[in-house]
Amino acid sequence: MSLEIIDIEKKYNAEIALIILLLRNYFKTTDQNQVVEFIDERKNKINWSKLKSLAAYHRIRPLLFKELVKLECLDYELKKALKNDIRQFTIRNFQLVYEAQRVIHLFEKNGIKAIPYKGPFFSKEFFGDYASRESSDIDILIEWKDLKTCIAILEKEGYISVVDFIKFYGETTKVRENEYNMDFYENGHRIFHIELHWNIGNPHSHPLNCNSALLQIEKNDGKITNIQYSMSSAALLFSTLVHHSVKDTFGILRNVTDLAKAFVSLDEKNRAELFFYIENNSFESQAQMAIQLSNSLLNLSIPIGNCNFKMNTHLFTHHLLDSKYQKSPMKHLFYPYIRKIILEKSWKNKMYIFIYMIKLLFYPNYEDYQWISLPRGLKWAYFLLKPIRFIKDHSFDAQKK
Repeated sequence: MSLEIIDIEKKYNAEIALIILLLRNYFKTTDQNQVVEFIDERKNKINWSKLKSLAAYHRIRPLLFKELVKLECLDYELKKALKNDIRQFTIRNFQLVYEAQRVIHLFEKNGIKAIPYKGPFFSKEFFGDYASRESSDIDILIEWKDLKTCIAILEKEGYISVVDFIKFYGETTKVRENEYNMDFYENGHRIFHIELHWNIGNPHSHPLNCNSALLQIEKNDGKITNIQYSMSSAALLFSTLVHHSVKDTFGILRNVTDLAKAFVSLDEKNRAELFFYIENNSFESQAQMAIQLSNSLLNLSIPIGNCNFKMNTHLFTHHLLDSKYQKSPMKHLFYPYIRKIILEKSWKNKMYIFIYMIKLLFYPNYEDYQWISLPRGLKWAYFLLKPIRFIKDHSFDAQKK
């Protein structure tokens, strides 16, 4: 059952209520007159700076601003500023597309197969253009065996590693991380951020096992096992479902709008293929959560396969709508793992994630190795120092907020 806009406004604020109403207008599940009426009745109550800030947090500015500039009731200066923002997003996304294609061409010249996914490419596939989805980085799927070559190629192009995981973890990087990030700077400003993925899941906190860098879907059983170098619409959507549920845990509205738009865009053949992947990789709970959030927030009814059970969406909806949560120091710590636990059907997997959440307090990672350098004989001390560094860092973050 979809949430009432008036209830969202009462419990949270007018700005997030208007955002939800605008998204429903985009998906044609409400009438534009309702949007105009909502704005007219609250002309002096809506904080447009706050609305833009919330849209930025949820990474939905291009989509939202395009809906806003269609409204005649909007102030001329505000509309002019929004149109300028849309123009900047469009330019930026085309820059990302060009750079992604250039980098992939460099990889292919060196015999490396790579696939762009998410970002502007997802936007083009499901929204019909490169500019409707807010993007800030370039995601490329590669194979683990090609990672060092890809790093060397990018370094020749002027990219630098954000964190040299291989320096800290060596070959165990393959199972400890799922991506390697590199940045390109110009005059002290970051121009491009590239994420090289060899695993679409999260090896730390989710037991999904991807054995190669590419989205590996073998047609005979739908498992993520064998390499394929191009993706169908269903495969692209499934890879995004994995990312948005495993890594982001439906923490921002873009996760919901991405999946909702892709779900309703699929034809019957791709829909059946999608459910094939969902079922064979045990992602029914994650798919059902996306469907229920699309219903409660966007007022969309999406029939996907046989996902006929119900998930508890209360915590997810609250985190998506509550601006106080967005300022909480717990936002990046334990809440995502709590949501991961809710998303899992298997108690074994729930326990796996819970144990990892506890390990966060004691198990050292690259941040600890960067914080203080200890000689080989004192490596054990990192386990004692980790809680100190962890509490210190997040106490500082909380004070800043």
